[in-house]
Amino acid sequence: MQRLWWQWWLLLPYTFLSSALQAEGWESYLHWDALAYSETVTLSALMDGWQGGNHGGDNASLLSRAEAGIATERWKLGLLHRYDYQLHFTPQTATFFHQQKNGQLDDPTRIYQLDLDGAYFQATGLTASWVIAVNDQLQIEFSGDYLEGQDFRVIDLHATGTFAELDNWRSIEDLRFKEQYRYNDGLLERFGIPERETAAGKGYAFGIQLDWKQDCWNGYLALDDLFGKIYWKQAVITTLHMQSGMHNTWFPEFPDHGRQVVVEQSLPIYKRAGVGYQLTPQWSLYGDLQSTPHHNFYQIGSVWKVAEDVSIELQMAPVEQAFGAGVSTPWLTLSLMSDAAQFSEARYLSLNLFAGIEW
Repeated sequence: MQRLWWQWWLLLPYTFLSSALQAEGWESYLHWDALAYSETVTLSALMDGWQGGNHGGDNASLLSRAEAGIATERWKLGLLHRYDYQLHFTPQTATFFHQQKNGQLDDPTRIYQLDLDGAYFQATGLTASWVIAVNDQLQIEFSGDYLEGQDFRVIDLHATGTFAELDNWRSIEDLRFKEQYRYNDGLLERFGIPERETAAGKGYAFGIQLDWKQDCWNGYLALDDLFGKIYWKQAVITTLHMQSGMHNTWFPEFPDHGRQVVVEQSLPIYKRAGVGYQLTPQWSLYGDLQSTPHHNFYQIGSVWKVAEDVSIELQMAPVEQAFGAGVSTPWLTLSLMSDAAQFSEARYLSLNLFAGIEW
């Protein structure tokens, strides 16, 4: 991650001194899009302690994409940072984790089947896109990313037993939904597997987006990471299977022994779509869909044009029961949505920030 962070400083002269270049129709931009969601517990509990209620569910996600660069009406070029974290688990797994962390033994004879899998990576790189206007109603945007990955892990856990058997085997502290393999991994260390160097990889991602408008209607369809791979040279894939032995004993099996391997990671396709309708010159309505591998996020909203260059937006995610608002000006667009007024109670957060300075 550190290898490319210094390059972000190269954008400062473009961002704050770009007017000196006097290039008409160009702009320096900063764009950050982030989404955090946890079905089972609050986001704060997900990161620390698992305190609070168990809401059920089977997935957790943290997706962040930040860009900074230069753009015109037809193309853009910038630096990129990505953080993708996807976890999928059974509701029974979530119940076990929650009871163990909060000391709520439900039934000592109940047999739990734990299943958890997930993938996580960080990458920095370059991004570029090109827009082709097919006609007055339709345009197509092609985008591509060059990625240099810094952190990567695949998690695969399976274990079967009663609460007492699993809890006595070891604390499940190491299997909470927060993995920091880059620093100290107590799970592997406990079984004599040394800590590894962080993974390094290189890859690419290509996407496409269609935008159309006709009369009072407009819409878009986007496929992000339509083709995307990262090739990791020092990846650690951890697979744990718990096996029962004689005299009520348990022992772990690591089919891959936590060793470093070469991995070709295929990036999942993220689908986005939306449609809007202009009710009056001042009011419009829209609906959006963002589809991830394990959850679909729906959003509806309205936009009020309060002045020539200023708009206010009201948003709602009906499935997650989240609400938000946004504001748009000629140089700044900002929107924030959550399902709770306080972060300590939130299980859904989304942020979209765009800032641009025209040359």
